[in-house]
Amino acid sequence: MTCTGGTGGAGLPGGAGGSCSSILGNTIYSATGTTGDSATFGSVLQGGDGGGTPLGGRGVGGGLSASGGNAIANSGAGGGGAGATFANAATSGGGGGGGGGYVKTIINSPSSSYSYGIGAAGTAGTAGTSGNAGGAGSAGGLQIVAHWQ
Repeated sequence: MTCTGGTGGAGLPGGAGGSCSSILGNTIYSATGTTGDSATFGSVLQGGDGGGTPLGGRGVGGGLSASGGNAIANSGAGGGGAGATFANAATSGGGGGGGGGYVKTIINSPSSSYSYGIGAAGTAGTAGTSGNAGGAGSAGGLQIVAHWQ
């Protein structure tokens, strides 16, 4: 099973959500992470919210002269985009990062052990001139549920 992380926001648009593929067992549910919200342009200069996952946890976009919020730990969600400042009013806040992919699978004949890897959190976007930093994304999470008969 492989899930990818979302991409970072790039200027006004939010980052794309990650995807998943499963080659083990029966996939019950698979979801692409949602795209990060675009930044709004106008009197508020608000950064976009981060993209979500079925586990929630997306970071909130920064307001005027405020940094973007970090995603909730182990949710796989994207961080919020930075808000712009009046000193740089010709631009808007940054787009939010995309959420990571999600998959839920049942393995009917499990092996005695599996190798796994957890993706690292996306780093926060750095502040530009007279700007604010974006919020950090969340690291991926892994949950294993065993049913004995």
